[in-house]
Amino acid sequence: VKLFLFVYMLPMPSSIKASCSGRNAFPILRRYKCSMMGPFPMITGLAQLRILVEQTGLQDDVMVLAGDNLFDMKLTDFIDYYYMITTHELDDLEEAKRTGIIELDADGRVLSFEEKPAQPKTNLAVPPFYIYKKETLPLIQQYLAEGHNPDAPGNFIPWLIGHKPVYAYKFEGRRYDIGTLESYERVQELF
Repeated sequence: VKLFLFVYMLPMPSSIKASCSGRNAFPILRRYKCSMMGPFPMITGLAQLRILVEQTGLQDDVMVLAGDNLFDMKLTDFIDYYYMITTHELDDLEEAKRTGIIELDADGRVLSFEEKPAQPKTNLAVPPFYIYKKETLPLIQQYLAEGHNPDAPGNFIPWLIGHKPVYAYKFEGRRYDIGTLESYERVQELF
């Protein structure tokens, strides 16, 4: 298992922040606040990661976990296998329309990735859990420089598939999206 020395907490929308105030589920070794510049009130996703890399000089592998998910996957398994993205099977077609969906070959290589498809090709969902190897970080800069969507990291994966092999770690277990107040309340009822 690799050791992560720093946890960078990036800003989150105030509506979520208010509901989480005073709760620290894990120790923060380094708190990082992005310098937000530009015409938008909130820089998110890949643009935020690019700023983090630029401002800290980060030159290492990066694990990104979107905080609007609750899951029981063992992160150590994901790290040990060292895949770039995770996937799990969904039984609910409507839920599949609200997440990224991938197609894989027999070796786990990602053949296609579609964010929130109207007609999902498979039931392999991709939660926003990624490991970007240090050699991938410059590709994020290239992707953004070409004018692609700077927000959701899932938009980067289809582009990346055309530039290098991307593999998925298929995990067993449950994953819940808690990115809206409704989905957060629904998950609270389960626990």
